Amino acid sequence: MTNKTGIVLVGLNGAGKSTLAKYAAEKLAFDLLEVEDYWFEKQHDYQNPRKASEASQLMMEAIARAPKGFIIGGNVSSLSKELVPSLSLIVYVDVAKEIRVQRVIQRDKKRYGSLEKGTDLYHSRQDFLTFVQSRTPDTILSWMESTNIPMLTIDGTNTLEQNTRIIQQRLLSL
Repeated sequence: MTNKTGIVLVGLNGAGKSTLAKYAAEKLAFDLLEVEDYWFEKQHDYQNPRKASEASQLMMEAIARAPKGFIIGGNVSSLSKELVPSLSLIVYVDVAKEIRVQRVIQRDKKRYGSLEKGTDLYHSRQDFLTFVQSRTPDTILSWMESTNIPMLTIDGTNTLEQNTRIIQQRLLSL
């Protein structure tokens, strides 16, 4: 364990991990580490991910540079086990499937605009939406339990301020 605080926000697609991570990192004066920034050299280039070992190495370097602490937004279970000792708290962001699916649809509209049916991007996003709808938290929860790191489950429909306060209170009790 390092002397700095390391938090990872995990959950299913559309739970609000990234949004909460950005807000909480600012309020706590921690470095923000977005998992997608380490997996993909180009933003949203989902067809060309880095190897897990490379993504892990890049994230470990960022953790080493974080002066006070860091918040990771996104699931790290497929990254290196070397990350685990850097973590002080795992926060599972829980949100009902219907809300998560709507959030993903809204995010896609904001990111891509109107998708024309029949295009590769349209089919890719529809495939992703099907994945989001069928995904369960089993793998994430299993990983969390295997780490022996303190855990916290929060309601992703709470306000960012409420959830940040809950995280702060949990950190104080560690």
